Amino acid sequence: MEKRILAILTVSLFLGSSLFDNISVLATDGGSSTLELVLNQSKSAADQKIVETQNAGMKVPDSANSTYSQGLAEYQTALSLANTNFQESKIHALKAMNLFTNTIQMVENQGNATSEVNQTSTLVQNIEDSQNSEAQIWELVEANRMPDSVFKGYEDAINAANTAIASGDFQSAKQQIFIAQGLLDKIYQQLQDQAQAAVNSRASTFRNTSENVLLQMIENAKSSALDQSTINALQTELDRLEASKTTSQIIDATNQSSQLQNATDQYDNQILVNFDKESSNIEHKINVLQGLAAQHNLQFTGLTLLSQMLADIKQKMINGQTDDAASELDQEYSLLSSMNDVVNGAAPVVQEINTDRNTSQMLQNKAQIENGSVSMDDIEQANQLFDSAYSTVINATSADDLKSARDSLSNAENILNGMSDTLNGSNQQSGNPIQSSNSTNSTSNSQPQSSDNMTNATESTNNSTNSTDQSNSTYPTNDNSTS
Repeated sequence: MEKRILAILTVSLFLGSSLFDNISVLATDGGSSTLELVLNQSKSAADQKIVETQNAGMKVPDSANSTYSQGLAEYQTALSLANTNFQESKIHALKAMNLFTNTIQMVENQGNATSEVNQTSTLVQNIEDSQNSEAQIWELVEANRMPDSVFKGYEDAINAANTAIASGDFQSAKQQIFIAQGLLDKIYQQLQDQAQAAVNSRASTFRNTSENVLLQMIENAKSSALDQSTINALQTELDRLEASKTTSQIIDATNQSSQLQNATDQYDNQILVNFDKESSNIEHKINVLQGLAAQHNLQFTGLTLLSQMLADIKQKMINGQTDDAASELDQEYSLLSSMNDVVNGAAPVVQEINTDRNTSQMLQNKAQIENGSVSMDDIEQANQLFDSAYSTVINATSADDLKSARDSLSNAENILNGMSDTLNGSNQQSGNPIQSSNSTNSTSNSQPQSSDNMTNATESTNNSTNSTDQSNSTYPTNDNSTS
């Protein structure tokens, strides 16, 4: 409609003189009315263009407003002279029509310019959005160690789009942006494929680990004589996990809503019951050994360590760290067996140390009387060896430690024998010059009691120690990663 009206006005301008010549001929038959009709059509076309522009949210150019005002002035002058001076009215009418036509052209040119601006703005925003997506994908590419070269085609397309926008070739710019976005989508799909492959790999590894854990749990359940229902439940979940082929099936078989959680909970509960029995048995053994040590007025650090380890194992069981607890329980049994040997073999060694200390004091007194015939340094060295031997016994955790204490004791006794020889004279034979040392040496030749003898020695205290020591029960392991 706008172009049609503009065409009519343009034609009217070219035919203006002949048209108004006809109007002058018809002046007496309504020529002024025809003039007014043509002017009103011209003004209405300009008014309509201005209103449409404003309704579209665009600003009417100041030059168009100024031209329209001039046309309106000529329009009013032409109408005022139509009935009094028609020739003059015709001149003003032509000016008014020309100004209204120019107003329409100015507004349309502004509209075209605005359209170009809008297209440019839209395309630039599309590029910015695409580059924001590229930045996010770039981080994923680096995290997944993909080569940066995957973005080369994308960057080339974006550069081409910017060049097209600058030259006003909006259609080419749109095509390049479309190509760039397609390349970006392709890169993202590669990332998704790689991520899915990693998920599948982790799921497969998790399934294999879970299968091994379930196998171990079933073996432990059988060796610990757990309820058959628990063993059956674990076997069912193992079969289901082995049948899982896809990642989703593995997830379904191991998630919190699966029966796997119930089966492992049932297993853990029965393990806790068995552990309570074992811990009570271990506590009883420790008490028996502590009672035997008290009879000789000895306090062994190894027995304290046993009690501390058992308390730590109990706490781990409460916290659900059954695998760690099982490992420590094996260590507890090993240390308990060693301390059995230590407690039963320590008393003769301590008695020998005390006897030799008395001998050392006697020699020291005799040396002081004879005024330096024996070096005090030798006596001090022997006493230090006695202290070392006693400390080794108190801190012993194995029969080897007792042997080490005896070695120190033997070295000290050699020093005492040398001192005795010196004090009794260099010409006197010193087979066994000191009577207290004779009894000491005969004692040192005795071997420490075996763990079996220890059991017999403590049997009078409580027969349960023997039956417990002979049991080689081991606590079943569990891996909480399945749960």
